[in-house]
Amino acid sequence: MSYFAKSMPRVLTSSSASTATTSGCHQGMRQIRTIASFLRGPSIENKYDAPSIGDDLQHAREMVRSYDPVATLPGRLLPNNQMQVAYFAVRSFWVETGLQFDSKADASRKGTGKITPQERLDWWQDGIATLYDGDSATQSSPGAAAAESNDEIKTTRTANRKTAAQSLPKDHATIRLLSHLIHDRNIDFTRCHFEDIIKSRRTDLDLSQYPDMKALEEHAMWSCGSLFQLVLESGGIKTDERNNVQHQIAKRLGVCHGLTNALRTSIPVLSTTGKLVLPRDLCVKHGVSSPRYLLSALGMGDEECKRAMKNVVADIVSVARSNLDEARSLQKQSPSALKDGTKSMNSVFLPALASETFLDRLEEHEFDLTDRNLRNVSTMEHWTCGLKMML
Repeated sequence: MSYFAKSMPRVLTSSSASTATTSGCHQGMRQIRTIASFLRGPSIENKYDAPSIGDDLQHAREMVRSYDPVATLPGRLLPNNQMQVAYFAVRSFWVETGLQFDSKADASRKGTGKITPQERLDWWQDGIATLYDGDSATQSSPGAAAAESNDEIKTTRTANRKTAAQSLPKDHATIRLLSHLIHDRNIDFTRCHFEDIIKSRRTDLDLSQYPDMKALEEHAMWSCGSLFQLVLESGGIKTDERNNVQHQIAKRLGVCHGLTNALRTSIPVLSTTGKLVLPRDLCVKHGVSSPRYLLSALGMGDEECKRAMKNVVADIVSVARSNLDEARSLQKQSPSALKDGTKSMNSVFLPALASETFLDRLEEHEFDLTDRNLRNVSTMEHWTCGLKMML
């Protein structure tokens, strides 16, 4: 059963008692290994002889811990070290492309103390392009490709990628770590997923409010749906027709995750940037004030405005839950398609549990985003969510 599937009671019959006991022992051992992996954390093996890559991994973990703390625990609980390293690499990329201020790497690259947000995204786009430019030599013509054996193509592609890696920007830890995963560990990340994340960031640059719910869902698909698919690929589940169901589930859970993140950060984002995450069509439907006056109205205790905003939030929560339900439905409808790589697939969707926990808490607080208690997660809630992920 998937980690994100709703638990169902099971009846243990006498005929299955022995099998269940053995299964229980194996499950216990798996849980012990999971806990040990969690305590140890991801690391870079000595065989790669790249101590700087270890520093780059530490940078990635720190970026996630500092700017996306709710995503740290799921990364520590992935089933093997390679997936953990890949998780923090792509999650750090996702975090850093979304930061709305200049990083030291950006500033040093430009030779000035400040660059524009557009230039910053152009730099990330260049970094990702460089990772994949080495593949062009193997794509000259269909006839040439057909004439080569699979081994020849693979050897040529690897050589070209390593050559391309030598020209990568050397001043950014996340780019170096992604290069290590692609060129040294041969993780076949799909390029368009990185590009879709950058596309979602570009959309945010000049947007003060999403025009409608469809636009907000699309943004969540580009951003978090692509992120989930990259983590899925780190477990060997490639984006192709054979794994279509797995990646459809990833997209649905990504939308749920993205909408949850939007709600979680909506008030801080509004107060610091003036951007209103709540889509315009829902605001018009429920009579929510414009971004310019919303904070003032809420600050003055405008109950009518507060009630209208709760209704908008409830609609967004409903859409987030519908995506989560659709993912679960896909899992139940296609168990045979999910058989291969089930452990890897289930593990990468652990962040969906954190999203569902927040949605539950939001509903308990009557969809009031201004309720300060939403920001204070108790130790018991942390442990409850953590145990759901580990068991």
